[in-house]
Formats: sequence, C-alpha cells, structure tokens
Amino acid sequence: MRTVGNLLFFDIVGNDEELFRDWVANPANARGYIANIGRGGQEQENVFVHQPSCGFMTSHAVAKAGFVGPMFYKICSLDGQALIQWINREHNAGRIGEPFDHHTSKCHPDLIGRVR
Repeated sequence: MRTVGNLLFFDIVGNDEELFRDWVANPANARGYIANIGRGGQEQENVFVHQPSCGFMTSHAVAKAGFVGPMFYKICSLDGQALIQWINREHNAGRIGEPFDHHTSKCHPDLIGRVR
C-alpha cells in the first residue's frame, strides 16, 4: 500500500490484499470510496467507484482470486473530491477507463454522477 495525498493505493498483488480488506472492514471508513482500476490489459475497462459496504468489495465469491490482483487494483479515500480529481486526470490522459458510480441496493456512492 502506498499513500499519495488523501488517496490509498492498494496495488501490490498479495501484499495489499489483507490491508485492503482491513480498510474496507474498518467502520471509520464506512463513508469512504473505492475505485476499482484496471491493469494488465484491462486499463481501458470502466472505472467503477464503490462504497465500502458494496458486495463487490466484500464478497469473496466475487473476488475469487482476491480484490487486489493482476487485472485490477484499488484506490481508497475518505476524500471523494481527491479521488474524482485523480480519476479524471488519469482518464483524460488515457491511462484508465471511463469512470462511473456503481449502483446496487448497498452501493450508491453518487460521486461521479454517472452510472452504468
């Protein structure tokens, strides 16, 4: 895990898995945001912003091989504006896909203002 300003990057396969799960499970982070970012050929996949309560960020059935893996990594923050700025800058530079809010009954961050 590395920190850049108000953003926490969970991007080291294996090493960051438990740290990411701990961040998600911490009640102090319940109002935070998680961006799921593609890599390893998935860089242009849509970037979905989740809340820590989202089943996609907590279910091992969804993340069979782990939440931080060779195809995706996570950026977490309690500062939604800092996360939006990073996502928009990286998307505009062509390094990551288009951002969207993820929406389910337990996940509705309303940070990006677009759903898919």
